[in-house]
Amino acid sequence: MSFYSLLFQKENKRIEDIRQQTEFLCAALRAHGNAQLNKMLPSVRSLTLKEFCETYKADTQYYLQQSRKRLATKLPNEIKKRPKLIVNEKVPVQEPIYVHVEKEDHAKLSLRFDPESSIEQARKFKFNLATDTLSQLNNDQRARICDQIQDLQDQLESLKKNFFFSSPIE
Repeated sequence: MSFYSLLFQKENKRIEDIRQQTEFLCAALRAHGNAQLNKMLPSVRSLTLKEFCETYKADTQYYLQQSRKRLATKLPNEIKKRPKLIVNEKVPVQEPIYVHVEKEDHAKLSLRFDPESSIEQARKFKFNLATDTLSQLNNDQRARICDQIQDLQDQLESLKKNFFFSSPIE
């Protein structure tokens, strides 16, 4: 065997080794990609790659935030589409009344009031507070939170005034 044929055989063997290694790495990468895809939400998987990358910045958390925003705007619009009740005819309101509390950079809070239930019949609102977090607050932080609660309380008082001897809402 000549020196050139020996080099040629070694070269072919090296090429074959590289080809096999490449196929193995491709299979491993494909399996890893499929595993990652299966971890994604079905609603995200249903998007095209272009839509996911361009609209949602290839970020699942951003997609979820945008979905929440769409849902938050969709809910009030659906409520607005309901037929308006004519309150002037003194027909008892059968539907619950929704009040939306909004604050910039915060989640929207929707409260549901039942005009047919007394306070004894309706379940009372409950506030849950992480007491371990409360114990870590300093006096300035507590004062700022008290101010925010007072603002919310003032807004609720203003809302409450709308239900006392107010003109009918159309």
